[in-house]
Amino acid sequence: MRAPKVKSVSLFSAKVKWLSLFAFLVAGGAARADNPYREAARNLLERKCGDCHRADSPRAQEKALAVFTLNEPDWSRRMTATQLKDALDRIAGGDASKDEVAAFTAFVKAEKARRAAAR
Repeated sequence: MRAPKVKSVSLFSAKVKWLSLFAFLVAGGAARADNPYREAARNLLERKCGDCHRADSPRAQEKALAVFTLNEPDWSRRMTATQLKDALDRIAGGDASKDEVAAFTAFVKAEKARRAAAR
């Protein structure tokens, strides 16, 4: 009985695969670490604004999706500084708790700082 053939993988090919995986994981970590409040802000907006700002919502609004789409990983990327402030004002003026307003305020401040540092 003969042993089954095993496809050989060159050392170079294996290194490329591992380096690619490493780069992918590092890039993913960097995207999450750029603003530590992003996911908390997304969760809040999902509850408060998701009907209009989710592309898969039956009540999605074209104008709302043009500002931000919660389906996107970097959902706030297209938002201007004014739009970030407007979103904060809406959250603060709505039925959000003090903790939710504080968390969204932290997100907006961190997002503005991240953008300023990227210039």
